[in-house]
Amino acid sequence: MNYIAIKDIVRSVSQTHKFEKDYLKAVNTSDVFGGELLDVPYSETTSLKGQFKKTIQFNDILFSEIRPANRRFGRVNIKDTADYVVSTKLMVLRKFNEDVDLDYFYYCLTNQSFLETLQRRAENRIGSFPQITFDLLGDYRFPIPTLAEQKRIASVIANIDSKIRINREINRNLPLSA
Repeated sequence: MNYIAIKDIVRSVSQTHKFEKDYLKAVNTSDVFGGELLDVPYSETTSLKGQFKKTIQFNDILFSEIRPANRRFGRVNIKDTADYVVSTKLMVLRKFNEDVDLDYFYYCLTNQSFLETLQRRAENRIGSFPQITFDLLGDYRFPIPTLAEQKRIASVIANIDSKIRINREINRNLPLSA
């Protein structure tokens, strides 16, 4: 089985957003959690802090540089991203390697044991808070089976994730007991 470094699968994209509109959806680390990009309201572009600079596109992975164990990551599942601008505290990861399935890679990147490894590494970093950079992240390697096997593995995990989401929704809608 091949092992491939993250930097050979995705690039960290830092494309500056063009502020051509009066209102945009500003995505911060608090707006992504456990795989989901939460609904973000529009904000006046004149009121946005300087950290909102990055543009995104469909299927990008947003991954927080701060405290990896907090699970502040998500996939961009929005086709039209023209109204979105992202904080510099989020890495925008864009896959370029055609030999790696995006879903498989995403599950490797966001599995709990890998996040714990990143958290330990971030805590050992000199600085005011646990933080990682793409330079640090990029050197980690994942086992990469055949493309067909990657798709099979990702499909199994996606099926389990779907059942978990359904279960959470059912639990949210249960009546409170008297």
